[in-house]
Amino acid sequence: MSALLCRIELNKKNGIVITVNNESGNIKHTIVLDNDSITTTSKGNSSTSTIKQTPDSVTIDCKTFKVTADKIECTSNQATKLSSGTDFSISGGTTFTAKGNTNATLSSTKVDVKGQAMVNIQGAMIKLQ
Repeated sequence: MSALLCRIELNKKNGIVITVNNESGNIKHTIVLDNDSITTTSKGNSSTSTIKQTPDSVTIDCKTFKVTADKIECTSNQATKLSSGTDFSISGGTTFTAKGNTNATLSSTKVDVKGQAMVNIQGAMIKLQ
């Protein structure tokens, strides 16, 4: 293991820059604290990940984003959007619930609904075409 090149820059105009450079592994970590944001960057040979925090947002750009926890709760006061450029899956180990207070829509070219024991459909009016 080679020595790391570590540098801390303090500048009243540009803020603080902390750099840890692993030249033998071609990995460079940088933390920049400036007048607008905190930016953490990890750069290697094939990819770079960045976390940028401002007073009103946190943005994460990376190749793989992974969260492991005993419990996860996500809440937004306005709209929430999840999307994927390719496959997208959701699963629940015991129970899976999806609910819309006003409307719920499921659409695709092909839709399969399966139940191992029973499939129950309820509604004031059911329309099949």
